[in-house]
Amino acid sequence: MDAIEFLEEWPVERRGLLHGAACDTCYSAYDGRKSVEAAHKAFAFGAVLDDRAEDWQCTRTNR
Repeated sequence: MDAIEFLEEWPVERRGLLHGAACDTCYSAYDGRKSVEAAHKAFAFGAVLDDRAEDWQCTRTNR
């Protein structure tokens, strides 16, 4: 749920295809339609490409 909250707070002007894909995957994992691993990868990939990785620690130990 933390990743979803983070994505919801993402600046509107910086949202794009990667943000949309990360949101879709995280919501699907939350609903049980996709794996948590898939959501983690989508979120981490989008954060790294958007250069916001320092705002979010993409570790699996905090689940």
